[in-house]
Amino acid sequence: MEMDIRKLRSCEVCKTNVPANQIKMLPRDKERNWILCSPCCDKMKSRQVTATTVPPVRKTFVKEAVRNIYLPKIEKQEKGKEADYKRMYCNRCHYRFKLDTSRSGIYFRACCPYCGKDDQLDER
Repeated sequence: MEMDIRKLRSCEVCKTNVPANQIKMLPRDKERNWILCSPCCDKMKSRQVTATTVPPVRKTFVKEAVRNIYLPKIEKQEKGKEADYKRMYCNRCHYRFKLDTSRSGIYFRACCPYCGKDDQLDER
């Protein structure tokens, strides 16, 4: 007489096929269980008992005050030379913005920061 395959389960530790009446379940975490044969279940229970009886050593850390790590980069202006801002208007996307004319030809080209075009800029 051959055993029905639906009545066999495999142990998750030793991977042997065990009849369903000899299967034991042991909690793995809050939602899942181990499906184990009886020798593996005994081993796992003994491991859990020793793990729960000896409390883990916890290191205590001294909490330091939280401080702002981000420090904005401050650009240094040349002494005696202040930033010269012009109010600009893009006729293409109708965006108003300020443009530093002392840096516009050196560090970047004068264009609209919203649409990136420079063909329809006006001073306002």
